[in-house]
Amino acid sequence: MLMRNYGSITCGWTMQEAMFCTYRLEQACKTQCLALEVNRKLSILSEEVCSKAVKDLLSFENNLGERDWRVWARLIKSEL
Repeated sequence: MLMRNYGSITCGWTMQEAMFCTYRLEQACKTQCLALEVNRKLSILSEEVCSKAVKDLLSFENNLGERDWRVWARLIKSEL
């Protein structure tokens, strides 16, 4: 959920899944901002394409976000 002047709330079945979704949302927002900077008309994806993309993402792996969580944890530990 995006809340004007407050930020976002992201939920998941696990903390790892919620973090995965938060990270992907941030990346999507950055991509959209970069695309808007081009100042040209953007192509809007059809509902069918969006639905298929969501289905593909959610069925990509079990324990969505678990692998990413381990990588982020290693990166944080290496910075300490």
